[in-house]
Amino acid sequence: MKPLLRYLGLAVGAYLLMLVITLPATHLNGWFGAHLPQLKLHTPGGTLWSGNAASVRIDNTTLENVEWCYAPTALLSGRIGFNTQIKSRLVKGEGLLSIDAEQLVGIDGLTAISSLAQLPLPPMAAAVKPTGKLELRLTQARLAGKQIKSLTGELIWRDASFSLAQPVALGDLKATFATNEQGLQIDHHHSDTSRVSTPHDLHISRSQPSTPDELNV
Repeated sequence: MKPLLRYLGLAVGAYLLMLVITLPATHLNGWFGAHLPQLKLHTPGGTLWSGNAASVRIDNTTLENVEWCYAPTALLSGRIGFNTQIKSRLVKGEGLLSIDAEQLVGIDGLTAISSLAQLPLPPMAAAVKPTGKLELRLTQARLAGKQIKSLTGELIWRDASFSLAQPVALGDLKATFATNEQGLQIDHHHSDTSRVSTPHDLHISRSQPSTPDELNV
Protein backbone atom coordinates (compact mmCIF):
# COMPACT_ATOMS: atom_id res chain seq x y z
CA MET A 1 0.00 0.00 0.00
CA LYS A 2 2.79 2.42 0.91
CA PRO A 3 4.59 2.01 -2.46
CA LEU A 4 1.27 2.67 -4.20
CA LEU A 5 0.73 5.86 -2.20
CA ARG A 6 4.28 6.96 -2.94
CA TYR A 7 3.81 6.50 -6.70
CA LEU A 8 0.45 8.23 -6.52
CA GLY A 9 2.06 11.18 -4.76
CA LEU A 10 4.79 11.38 -7.39
CA ALA A 11 2.19 11.29 -10.15
CA VAL A 12 0.17 14.10 -8.54
CA GLY A 13 3.35 16.14 -8.02
CA ALA A 14 4.41 15.67 -11.64
CA TYR A 15 0.93 16.68 -12.81
CA LEU A 16 0.96 19.86 -10.70
CA LEU A 17 4.45 20.69 -11.94
CA MET A 18 3.28 20.28 -15.54
CA LEU A 19 0.35 22.61 -14.86
CA VAL A 20 2.72 25.27 -13.50
CA ILE A 21 5.20 24.88 -16.36
CA THR A 22 2.49 25.17 -19.01
CA LEU A 23 0.59 27.99 -17.29
CA PRO A 24 -0.37 30.43 -20.09
CA ALA A 25 1.30 33.84 -20.15
CA THR A 26 -2.15 35.47 -20.10
CA HIS A 27 -2.22 34.84 -16.33
CA LEU A 28 0.55 37.44 -15.89
CA ASN A 29 -1.83 40.36 -16.39
CA GLY A 30 -3.85 39.24 -13.37
CA TRP A 31 -0.71 39.27 -11.22
CA PHE A 32 0.44 42.60 -12.65
CA GLY A 33 -2.98 44.12 -11.96
CA ALA A 34 -2.61 43.29 -8.28
CA HIS A 35 1.10 44.09 -7.79
CA LEU A 36 2.32 46.27 -10.71
CA PRO A 37 -0.79 48.05 -12.06
CA GLN A 38 1.34 50.38 -14.21
CA LEU A 39 2.43 47.39 -16.33
CA LYS A 40 0.21 45.52 -18.80
CA LEU A 41 0.92 42.94 -21.50
CA HIS A 42 -0.91 43.11 -24.83
CA THR A 43 -1.43 39.89 -26.80
CA PRO A 44 0.73 37.69 -24.55
CA GLY A 45 1.74 34.29 -25.92
CA GLY A 46 3.62 31.24 -24.78
CA THR A 47 3.79 30.29 -21.13
CA LEU A 48 4.50 32.00 -17.85
CA TRP A 49 8.08 30.68 -17.99
CA SER A 50 8.89 31.22 -21.67
CA GLY A 51 6.70 33.67 -23.50
CA ASN A 52 6.30 36.88 -25.42
CA ALA A 53 4.02 39.84 -25.83
CA ALA A 54 3.21 41.90 -28.89
CA SER A 55 3.63 44.95 -26.66
CA VAL A 56 4.07 45.93 -23.03
CA ARG A 57 2.63 49.15 -21.68
CA ILE A 58 4.41 50.79 -18.73
CA ASP A 59 2.44 53.83 -17.63
CA ASN A 60 2.33 55.96 -20.80
CA THR A 61 5.11 54.15 -22.68
CA THR A 62 4.55 51.20 -25.03
CA LEU A 63 7.33 48.76 -25.96
CA GLU A 64 6.75 46.26 -28.76
CA ASN A 65 8.10 42.73 -29.22
CA VAL A 66 9.05 41.67 -25.69
CA GLU A 67 10.25 38.13 -24.94
CA TRP A 68 11.18 36.40 -21.69
CA CYS A 69 12.60 33.09 -20.54
CA TYR A 70 12.99 31.66 -17.05
CA ALA A 71 16.47 32.15 -15.54
CA PRO A 72 17.10 29.44 -12.90
CA THR A 73 20.34 31.09 -11.73
CA ALA A 74 18.27 33.83 -10.04
CA LEU A 75 17.24 31.24 -7.45
CA LEU A 76 20.78 31.42 -6.05
CA SER A 77 19.93 34.88 -4.69
CA GLY A 78 16.44 33.89 -3.57
CA ARG A 79 14.67 35.43 -6.54
CA ILE A 80 12.52 34.23 -9.44
CA GLY A 81 14.10 35.70 -12.58
CA PHE A 82 13.55 35.97 -16.30
CA ASN A 83 16.00 36.84 -19.05
CA THR A 84 14.14 39.49 -21.01
CA GLN A 85 14.62 40.92 -24.50
CA ILE A 86 13.03 44.09 -25.87
CA LYS A 87 12.92 44.59 -29.64
CA SER A 88 10.84 47.74 -29.82
CA ARG A 89 11.17 50.57 -32.33
CA LEU A 90 11.77 52.89 -29.38
CA VAL A 91 14.41 50.82 -27.62
CA LYS A 92 16.27 47.56 -27.99
CA GLY A 93 17.69 45.89 -24.91
CA GLU A 94 18.06 42.86 -22.71
CA GLY A 95 18.56 42.10 -19.05
CA LEU A 96 17.45 40.03 -16.07
CA LEU A 97 14.13 40.89 -14.43
CA SER A 98 13.32 39.23 -11.12
CA ILE A 99 11.17 39.33 -8.03
CA ASP A 100 11.80 38.15 -4.47
CA ALA A 101 9.62 36.89 -1.63
CA GLU A 102 8.92 40.48 -0.53
CA GLN A 103 7.72 41.27 -4.08
CA LEU A 104 10.66 43.60 -4.63
CA VAL A 105 11.25 43.86 -8.38
CA GLY A 106 14.88 43.55 -9.51
CA ILE A 107 16.58 44.61 -12.73
CA ASP A 108 20.14 43.39 -13.27
CA GLY A 109 22.60 43.73 -16.14
CA LEU A 110 20.16 45.64 -18.33
CA THR A 111 21.53 47.21 -21.51
CA ALA A 112 19.16 49.31 -23.62
CA ILE A 113 19.91 51.42 -26.70
CA SER A 114 17.64 53.95 -28.37
CA SER A 115 18.00 56.55 -31.09
CA LEU A 116 16.97 60.04 -30.04
CA ALA A 117 15.19 60.38 -33.37
CA GLN A 118 12.75 57.66 -32.21
CA LEU A 119 12.05 59.03 -28.74
CA PRO A 120 9.02 61.23 -27.96
CA LEU A 121 10.89 64.28 -26.63
CA PRO A 122 9.25 67.21 -24.81
CA PRO A 123 8.78 70.34 -26.98
CA MET A 124 11.67 72.25 -25.39
CA ALA A 125 14.11 69.39 -26.08
CA ALA A 126 12.74 68.72 -29.56
CA ALA A 127 13.26 72.39 -30.53
CA VAL A 128 17.06 72.03 -30.38
CA LYS A 129 16.93 68.79 -32.43
CA PRO A 130 19.25 66.51 -30.43
CA THR A 131 20.76 63.60 -32.34
CA GLY A 132 22.75 60.52 -31.43
CA LYS A 133 21.96 57.42 -29.41
CA LEU A 134 21.19 56.88 -25.75
CA GLU A 135 22.67 53.78 -24.12
CA LEU A 136 21.46 52.77 -20.67
CA ARG A 137 23.55 50.29 -18.69
CA LEU A 138 21.61 49.45 -15.56
CA THR A 139 23.87 47.40 -13.32
CA GLN A 140 21.27 46.92 -10.62
CA ALA A 141 17.90 48.30 -9.56
CA ARG A 142 15.44 47.32 -6.84
CA LEU A 143 11.91 48.69 -7.06
CA ALA A 144 8.85 48.52 -4.84
CA GLY A 145 6.14 49.68 -7.22
CA LYS A 146 7.34 53.11 -8.34
CA GLN A 147 9.56 53.56 -5.30
CA ILE A 148 13.27 53.14 -5.97
CA LYS A 149 15.02 51.17 -3.23
CA SER A 150 18.43 51.10 -4.95
CA LEU A 151 19.80 52.05 -8.35
CA THR A 152 23.24 51.74 -9.97
CA GLY A 153 24.29 52.22 -13.57
CA GLU A 154 25.23 54.68 -16.26
CA LEU A 155 23.64 56.56 -19.15
CA ILE A 156 25.69 57.38 -22.26
CA TRP A 157 24.68 59.83 -24.97
CA ARG A 158 26.79 58.66 -27.90
CA ASP A 159 27.71 61.09 -30.70
CA ALA A 160 25.78 63.80 -28.89
CA SER A 161 24.91 66.77 -31.06
CA PHE A 162 22.28 69.39 -31.81
CA SER A 163 21.09 69.95 -35.39
CA LEU A 164 20.78 73.73 -35.24
CA ALA A 165 21.61 76.30 -37.94
CA GLN A 166 25.20 75.57 -36.98
CA PRO A 167 25.39 71.93 -35.81
CA VAL A 168 26.94 71.47 -32.37
CA ALA A 169 28.86 68.20 -31.86
CA LEU A 170 29.61 67.22 -28.27
CA GLY A 171 31.15 63.77 -28.61
CA ASP A 172 30.07 61.19 -26.04
CA LEU A 173 28.47 62.31 -22.77
CA LYS A 174 28.27 59.87 -19.87
CA ALA A 175 26.54 60.04 -16.51
CA THR A 176 26.96 57.42 -13.80
CA PHE A 177 24.40 57.19 -11.03
CA ALA A 178 23.97 55.35 -7.75
CA THR A 179 21.82 55.62 -4.66
CA ASN A 180 23.25 55.86 -1.16
CA GLU A 181 22.08 57.04 2.26
CA GLN A 182 22.05 60.67 1.03
CA GLY A 183 19.91 59.93 -2.01
CA LEU A 184 20.72 59.70 -5.70
CA GLN A 185 24.26 60.72 -6.71
CA ILE A 186 25.03 61.51 -10.34
CA ASP A 187 28.50 62.03 -11.79
CA HIS A 188 28.82 63.08 -15.40
CA HIS A 189 31.71 63.85 -17.71
CA HIS A 190 32.55 64.60 -21.33
CA SER A 191 34.55 61.94 -23.13
CA ASP A 192 35.83 64.28 -25.86
CA THR A 193 39.04 65.47 -24.18
CA SER A 194 39.90 67.72 -27.12
CA ARG A 195 36.95 69.91 -26.15
CA VAL A 196 36.96 69.58 -22.38
CA SER A 197 40.27 69.31 -20.61
CA THR A 198 39.05 67.68 -17.40
CA PRO A 199 35.92 65.78 -16.43
CA HIS A 200 33.55 67.54 -14.10
CA ASP A 201 31.21 66.02 -11.55
CA LEU A 202 27.68 66.94 -10.59
CA HIS A 203 26.40 65.48 -7.33
CA ILE A 204 22.67 65.46 -6.73
CA SER A 205 21.16 64.35 -3.43
CA ARG A 206 17.64 64.39 -2.11
CA SER A 207 16.95 67.34 0.13
CA GLN A 208 14.76 65.03 2.24
CA PRO A 209 16.35 61.57 2.56
CA SER A 210 13.14 60.17 4.01
CA THR A 211 11.21 60.99 0.82
CA PRO A 212 11.24 57.97 -1.53
CA ASP A 213 12.49 58.33 -5.07
CA GLU A 214 9.96 57.46 -7.73
CA LEU A 215 10.39 55.83 -11.09
CA ASN A 216 8.65 57.60 -13.95
CA VAL A 217 8.78 55.91 -17.34
